[in-house]
Amino acid sequence: MRKITPASDNLVFFDAEFTSLEFEKSRLLSFGAVKLSGEEFYCEFAQSRETLETASDWVKENILPGLTAEKVSLSQAREQIARFIGPNKPYLVTYIYKYDAYHWYKLFGYDDHLTERIILDFASMLFAIGINPECHSAADRDGFLATLGIDATGYRKHCALADARILREAYLRLSEKVK
Repeated sequence: MRKITPASDNLVFFDAEFTSLEFEKSRLLSFGAVKLSGEEFYCEFAQSRETLETASDWVKENILPGLTAEKVSLSQAREQIARFIGPNKPYLVTYIYKYDAYHWYKLFGYDDHLTERIILDFASMLFAIGINPECHSAADRDGFLATLGIDATGYRKHCALADARILREAYLRLSEKVK
């Protein structure tokens, strides 16, 4: 692979879990973020019983049982995330951009930018270096990570913080390969 030099190393990798893939009905359940330096943040959102009851069956089976941390309100989460992000306006990096970015902008709006305006999509990065972005999908995630030397068994599935950790680790491993 040819050498690629990123435009910035001021990155925060993040993932979110939410109630469904239907944008208008979907509500945030958890948010995990990891800076390139390894510093981490995680929170779970307080949601009404009604909201949790309307979650998709897949979410009820795979996400809700793993949500065991103390819940915070949206305003508390905004404050905590802003403190974690800090003043340096990093680039956010996510996988499956459309859902995570939607919820980021739903939480923070479009005008108040804690970060650079453009959220970077890991799937597009994979595509740009000749890797099929579907390789990181749930169906073959572990196999893809193994090709990078990452043991996926150490990461809890369907956990926003674990997914942010994996995203950071995959980015770092791929960065080594394209230097």
